[in-house]
Amino acid sequence: MDTSTPLGRLMLGILSAFAQLERENIRERTRMGMKERVKAGLWPGGGRIPFGYDYDKEKGVLTPNANAETVRKIYELYLSGYSAGRIARMTGLKYEKLALQILTRKSNAGYISYNGEEYLGRHEAIISLDTYERAMDFMLERASGQAEGGRYLFTGLLHCGRCGAKMRYQKWGKDGCKIVCYSRDKSKPHLVKDAACDNARQWACDLESAVLEDLFSFSLKEKRAAAAKVSAQSVLEILNRQYDEAARKMKRLYNLYSESSDDILPEAIEELRRQLAEIKKQITREEERNVISEKIEKVRKTLTTLKESWPYMTAQEQRNVIRSCVEKIVIDGERVEIFYKFAGFAQEAT
Repeated sequence: MDTSTPLGRLMLGILSAFAQLERENIRERTRMGMKERVKAGLWPGGGRIPFGYDYDKEKGVLTPNANAETVRKIYELYLSGYSAGRIARMTGLKYEKLALQILTRKSNAGYISYNGEEYLGRHEAIISLDTYERAMDFMLERASGQAEGGRYLFTGLLHCGRCGAKMRYQKWGKDGCKIVCYSRDKSKPHLVKDAACDNARQWACDLESAVLEDLFSFSLKEKRAAAAKVSAQSVLEILNRQYDEAARKMKRLYNLYSESSDDILPEAIEELRRQLAEIKKQITREEERNVISEKIEKVRKTLTTLKESWPYMTAQEQRNVIRSCVEKIVIDGERVEIFYKFAGFAQEAT
């Protein structure tokens, strides 16, 4: 084809357009094929394989390798309050960034992320979905804690028991700090709840010692309770057994009804159907409660190991752990009440 003539150049342009269209069609078919593959739970292949996994080309899925245990340890350490940098050093990872990348990969919980969407994968999960979600929640808490936490242990958690205002650390003397109600700080009028508030200033070091002593004491109580705890059937297990038993009765009644003309059977079947529906509702409610209970138990676990790990934490790690366990601290004179992140649970520091 002579491209020096107008017709030749026109033909070249047309052929180039067709070639570009074909490339786009191939790319679209490949993309659609890849999406269908991922929707089926198969790993898309290519690219970098997540740390802790190998790629089985024949089956098209990820398989956990020897590093899977390291991945589990990374989540365990992170949820215990260790920083990504410290975790990287403890587990032999080269970079802090790699520890963060591992923590944020949902593939560790059995999912595949593709083009901004998530699909349940066929590969074996290294951690549970609950562990992954708790780590992500903790990451958000840490981020907000680092933004608001400053350099003091309980910043943002202190509340006045007299007027309800927030309290803050205030430099006192050469080296000390006291805890002061914002109602007594006229520099920030928008935080004042009662200008006549007479809540006394407390030395910060005394308050911190009292709260930490309470936390460590609570740790020991939790350990003793766990050691003394006997195995018992959960309400959910009982409800599931009741449901199975009612379902078996229903099946027997249907069989009898198909072989008999007894007028009582339809009423009995209807009554069983109502029982099944009610048990199902109770199971749903109990499952919801269990999800909350599991999260509470995870926070309790953090408390049970707090005393042992506390001396080895950085100041920022200590602040982050406090924020994962404590909702607020209310101060009324010498009376200090700690509200933990357990529904309806509070404890007075002595």
